Amino acid sequence: MSSLARLVTGPLPFAASAVLASLLGGCELPPGAPATPQRPSFCFSPATTAAGTWELEAGAVAGPLDDYAELPATWKYGVDDRTEIALALSPLVSYGHASGPGDAGLAWRHRLADAEGGRPSLAVQASVKLPTADEDRGLGSGHTDLFGALTLGASTGRFGWVVFAQLGALGQAGEGADLERDLALMGTWTLDPTNALFAELSSRSVPEQGQHIGQLRLGHGITVRPDLVLDWSVWLPLSGDAPQTAIALGFTRNFGRHDLAHPAATSDTFLMPHGSE
Repeated sequence: MSSLARLVTGPLPFAASAVLASLLGGCELPPGAPATPQRPSFCFSPATTAAGTWELEAGAVAGPLDDYAELPATWKYGVDDRTEIALALSPLVSYGHASGPGDAGLAWRHRLADAEGGRPSLAVQASVKLPTADEDRGLGSGHTDLFGALTLGASTGRFGWVVFAQLGALGQAGEGADLERDLALMGTWTLDPTNALFAELSSRSVPEQGQHIGQLRLGHGITVRPDLVLDWSVWLPLSGDAPQTAIALGFTRNFGRHDLAHPAATSDTFLMPHGSE
């Protein structure tokens, strides 16, 4: 059975469909703060989850030509008006004939400056990849990786942009870490209060491993309501080491805070610009 077939027919997609249906219905859930999607791009924008609120990003990625599929999910919490923490999980990764849980990740992001006048937003991020996937089955590297990143972003009218740079230390067995260097440039275009398009060029290189991954991601964000944004995108290879064409769909949902006497403060910028911006 292919990775895509396992993704479609397994129990997790049915659970994910039930969750998404409840999110779309929204009847039983109180409204949240405006969502701040960081998916489905490779880079991260300077936006942070609204203070005191929880936010879920989840979806599915399928690369039929590589026999690859994954169900990534990220829980984010707004520590204050400028800071968030995040836990990333992949309950199911399927590659070739192997499938199982993927690696996990922890991240901290802090916005140093808000966009003002001609000055863009500026944020820093620290993250760690935890080797929770089965290395023997080819689902992960089996080593801990550390990353530090800097991101800039701004918007003018209907157009927005993000520049992202990251360095990583990739753990290796019995030797020093390999250096990863990442760069990404993303542009967004808000069509109307509901729809926004994005295009992103990214480059990931690990010189010690002779690896360079260039990729183009094209996508569409749909703001169902301020606290719920849906997305779909196509990922295209730009280098020989890059994964083959993949398709991703998912959502971002902010669940608000329980303390209604103190409304959540919104973040500075959105990855997918909303029509009000």
